[in-house]
Amino acid sequence: VTSGKVYRMTDGARAVAAAGATNRAELVTAIQASSTYQSLPFTVHNNGADGIVVTYKSTGKITTLARLTGAGGNPVVAAETTAGDDVTVEVQTIAQDDAPT
Repeated sequence: VTSGKVYRMTDGARAVAAAGATNRAELVTAIQASSTYQSLPFTVHNNGADGIVVTYKSTGKITTLARLTGAGGNPVVAAETTAGDDVTVEVQTIAQDDAPT
């Protein structure tokens, strides 16, 4: 995470922008504080060494992985850690080493 950059978190249909973060914990807090965060189909939290964890609010198969992009950078696509199905919510992770700078 680079201070002063604007980051964008999206599921491909909805997005939130966050700025002013100097580390991953602050970035997650900024994403959660966004006025459009509640419209996302998932929640995010900082999971220490694992990175940013994306947990979908509803059960079902997710076909588009979450993405995090730094201003002007290439998006980092989350990795599926728990596949969603009829009874399980999807969980994805943006690994600490993969977070955009």
